[in-house]
Amino acid sequence: MACDCRRLTTLGEHRYQILVAGELPDVAREAFEGWTIEPIGADTAVSGDMDQAALHGALARIRGLRLGIVEVRQLRRLAPAAAIDDDPGGAPEPTPP
Repeated sequence: MACDCRRLTTLGEHRYQILVAGELPDVAREAFEGWTIEPIGADTAVSGDMDQAALHGALARIRGLRLGIVEVRQLRRLAPAAAIDDDPGGAPEPTPP
């Protein structure tokens, strides 16, 4: 089976929200330190910026903590880091009035 390399280069990082059943215990909060954690009704949303590999790692971590996954949502695509780092000039030029 041939590789569709165009697809591989467009995956990049996204912001994902993982909705976990119930309230997160302290050990789970520690496992997701640095992520956004917020209650949504009776469940808890854990959100962060990650690529596909990191998403699978987060899902494995949730499974390892024996937490129930209610939903996984891709919220938005992030700008590639290379596009940000390509401009060594610093601040953008002001636009004329």
